[in-house]
Amino acid sequence: MKMIKCNAEYKKRDKLNIAYLSAISTITTIKSRIKNEKNR
Repeated sequence: MKMIKCNAEYKKRDKLNIAYLSAISTITTIKSRIKNEKNR
């Protein structure tokens, strides 16, 4: 019973981690785009 609960928690955490990482990558791409625009 305890194992199943832990598994669900891990899956939730994985989804959060993926969302977090994709948000970071999006922000970095936007920042680099802004830098490129300023450099032109």
